[in-house]
Amino acid sequence: MTCSQDISSDIIILGKQKMTQAFVNLGLDFDYKIEPQQRALHSAQSGASDGVCGRPFNLSTFEDTTNLIRVEAPIVAGGTIGVWSANKGKTLKDFFINSVTPNYPVGYLKGNLITKNLLESFGTTKTIALRTVSSGVKMTLAGRISYFVGDRFTVEPIIIENNLKLYYLGDIKNLNYYPYLNIKKSHLAEPLARELKLLKPIELPSSSNK
Repeated sequence: MTCSQDISSDIIILGKQKMTQAFVNLGLDFDYKIEPQQRALHSAQSGASDGVCGRPFNLSTFEDTTNLIRVEAPIVAGGTIGVWSANKGKTLKDFFINSVTPNYPVGYLKGNLITKNLLESFGTTKTIALRTVSSGVKMTLAGRISYFVGDRFTVEPIIIENNLKLYYLGDIKNLNYYPYLNIKKSHLAEPLARELKLLKPIELPSSSNK
C-alpha cells in the first residue's frame, strides 16, 4: 500500500503497526511505501499498489475513487486540520483576516486537495504547496510563510518532539482517516474493517504551544 505523510510521525508509525497487526490477524503480510499524496492515490487507483493507507471519509467528494473501495473502519479517528503560526499573539481570527491578503502567505502539504479546497473556500490569496510537513514547519519558523495549515496528527508530533516555538491557533476541519483498497482487493475490505475495529484506536497527541 502507499502512504503519503512524513514517516517520522508517531501517528504514522502507530498506524503502520495497527495495519500490520490487522493483516497478520488475517494471515497476510502488510508493507507500504511513502509517496507524495497525489502519486500515492494514483498508485492505488491504477493498481500499482493495493491501496492507500489513510484518506478522509469523504474522499470521493473531491477525488476520483472509481477504482477504490473504502475500508469502513478509520485508521485514525478524531483527526483535524489545524493552523499554526510562529507568532504567539496570533489567533484563528487573525488567520482568517490575514489570509485573504497577499502579505500573509499560507503553506500546506502539496497534493492535499481537501486543505487546498478549504483555503480556496476561505478566499486565501497566497498559498504555497510544500513537499513535506517538516518543510512547512521550518518555513513557518523562519518567517517565510505566515501560517501553516495541515493535519494535526502529523504536525503536532514534529513540534512536540523538537520543542519548537510554533503556536497552534485552532482547527478548521474535523476528519477521520480510512484505508482505501484497489477494487482488485475488494474482498479484503470487510475482514480488514472487522480486524481494525478490534484494535486500540489511535489517539492524537496533546496540543502543542497555544
